[in-house]
Amino acid sequence: MQSTLLGDTLKEFLPALFFKASFLDVALWQWSSLIALLFLSYFVSWYLTKLSLRASCHLLIKHFPLFDKAVLKTFFAPLRIGFLLACFAIGLHFIHLNQSAKEIFVLIEKLVLVFDLTWLSFRAVDTFSGWLAESLIKKNKISIITMLPLIRRIFKTSVVLLAILTALQNLGFEVTALITGLGIGGIAIALAAQKTLENLFGGAMLILDQPIRVGDSCRFGKQQGTVEEIGLRSTKIRTLERTLISVPNSDLSQMELENFDARDRFRFHSILGLRHETTADQMRYLLTEIRQLLLAHLRIDNESIRVRFIRFGEYALDIEIHAYILTNETNAFFAIREDVLLRIMDVIAQSGTSLAFPIQNEKMEAK
Repeated sequence: MQSTLLGDTLKEFLPALFFKASFLDVALWQWSSLIALLFLSYFVSWYLTKLSLRASCHLLIKHFPLFDKAVLKTFFAPLRIGFLLACFAIGLHFIHLNQSAKEIFVLIEKLVLVFDLTWLSFRAVDTFSGWLAESLIKKNKISIITMLPLIRRIFKTSVVLLAILTALQNLGFEVTALITGLGIGGIAIALAAQKTLENLFGGAMLILDQPIRVGDSCRFGKQQGTVEEIGLRSTKIRTLERTLISVPNSDLSQMELENFDARDRFRFHSILGLRHETTADQMRYLLTEIRQLLLAHLRIDNESIRVRFIRFGEYALDIEIHAYILTNETNAFFAIREDVLLRIMDVIAQSGTSLAFPIQNEKMEAK
């Protein structure tokens, strides 16, 4: 038996049987040392993990005041295993196992390390995605949150595959042929799921580019409705008839989308048809008073106001009224438009003329 500093020291305390007997070509004093090392590493790793997390917490709070201390607690277990492995690996050098036994213990350490890093990666992904979801909610970017489960799943799957390949390589398997097979299989799967992938990337583009968001009122193709959900495969839109349409993301991402909620103001446009008996003075009075009415209104953009006598129509003398109402809320626009129309009716009555018959249908557009 090879003489070691640890072995020579233990000879003074342990019976001779521990140095004569062996199991699996490992002396009993070495088995005893391994068990003691494992317990010692277990307790030391607890203190090292506490100290490292405490130092990390102070550092993170210093640079990120909104950082939650509870987040670090989720990393305690995998970090402790990492410190345990480090302590055990250091202590293993002092036991001086034979080459075959040492290789077995080193292999076990590598496999446990692969498992621990996978576990740590999972905790990191879950913690970061949870923090990112809360941040997106505060910023009212709800639509992006729908992509987080998919991104989290893809990342975890990649980590698991990498862990499996690493473990197989440490066990002595040839992983090159396996990776080649996975590459060919991946191409076949991609071809089979081409439409699904198109919808997936289409949904990603909708979420990242954000031409529409959940809750927006929009027009797509010949349909109009409110976006209720942007999913991985399709987007669900509630139409004006209150039906629910599911549009594949690949199709929707290629459509011309008109987002009504993205506008900063509403267009007010109307054609007034006056009786042919209206005199020039009455017309001038009307044009001046309607302009003054619009200029005095606090919710109308003065630079966009246009009130003009535009033509002698077949049934009436036509006045075109154009302006932008300073609101992006539909109900507020309806209320302001109603108020303006009622005031115009008062001005027409005061002018001494009236609207022609048949009355040309007004054209109020909100574009």
